[in-house]
Amino acid sequence: MVDEDGNLQWGSDILVIEPEHDRPVVTGHEDDLSKPIYDVIRHVEETTREVTDEDGNTSTVAGRDIVTYETTTTQSKDDDGKLLYHQMDVIGTETVPESRYYKPNPVMETIPPVKAATDLYNKAYDRTPITDSEGNIYTPSALFSIPAGALIDHLLAV
Repeated sequence: MVDEDGNLQWGSDILVIEPEHDRPVVTGHEDDLSKPIYDVIRHVEETTREVTDEDGNTSTVAGRDIVTYETTTTQSKDDDGKLLYHQMDVIGTETVPESRYYKPNPVMETIPPVKAATDLYNKAYDRTPITDSEGNIYTPSALFSIPAGALIDHLLAV
């Protein structure tokens, strides 16, 4: 691809080869048994028993409670009415075969720098070195996306 002046903006496409690899995939779902699925009602039946003391007197006393649980078909809900039933993903692996594709090769550095654009940039973003209170000198990055100290002579007109 070329710009309006015929300068090349993109080089030859780059061949990318991704080797065969395994990746995680959801293969199914299972119940999250750490949370109740249905409401369970606890029933307690109080019992009594008759006891006779050593003098032969008989009296009725409380016995052991009979506790039963009833599972309903009503799903459990939280205070906001949201169902407490949850499923968990079952994770497996899937083999992805080797793939080959081409991606564009940007060669924007071949576009000649524009002195007027560089001057405008320098007005907006001061790049003079800064000295802090401890005497350390910091030089701001010449461009936003380029680390400080990187060569940019081929990008900016000086």
